[in-house]
Amino acid sequence: VLVQTCGDNKNETCYYPIDMVHRQGLIHSGCVTLVVDNSTKQALVIQRGPDMVTCPLAWTITGEHTSGIEHAADTSRRNIEEELGPWISQKVASIQSLAPDPVFYFRPVYPDGIRQDRQLIYMYVATLSSSWVEIEEEWAEHGKEQDKHEVYNHRWISISDLEQWIADDESKLADFCDVTLTLFFQLMLGIAKKVLQSSAE
Repeated sequence: VLVQTCGDNKNETCYYPIDMVHRQGLIHSGCVTLVVDNSTKQALVIQRGPDMVTCPLAWTITGEHTSGIEHAADTSRRNIEEELGPWISQKVASIQSLAPDPVFYFRPVYPDGIRQDRQLIYMYVATLSSSWVEIEEEWAEHGKEQDKHEVYNHRWISISDLEQWIADDESKLADFCDVTLTLFFQLMLGIAKKVLQSSAE
């Protein structure tokens, strides 16, 4: 992971393992991508695997840390390919930035009490050329070959229903991982709705 500041030199960048970055609370970058069936505006959410170190079995929107000097848009494309599989990545018609600048995401303490997250998150929406129904047929056929470590389950849901689900879960966190993350998702979904509506006009 490329860290924005390196030691005492604020203009220098360094590469560190992601576990070290979190343990030291170093600023780094990543992206979160909302995958949407453009015809029905159904969004894809995924459930993390039961063996994940952080937030096992929590529902989330797909995201990834930036690798090296990789552009955030390229991180988004790589994330879709690696995490969701070719039956999704090959159906991506466009990837659009939701904001010109990243959001600074700060999660003070992970459940282990050791790590923390200081991340510049770029937000994207990826619209698909096929309907989610067609994609589900391929996923049902090929998804059994997918590694369940990261993506244990998935579902398609309207953005409005996803917003309501997150809002309802914010106090108990039965389905989503962390209150800071739910606030970020609410911000992102609000922007995504406006961008998608503007694109349709």
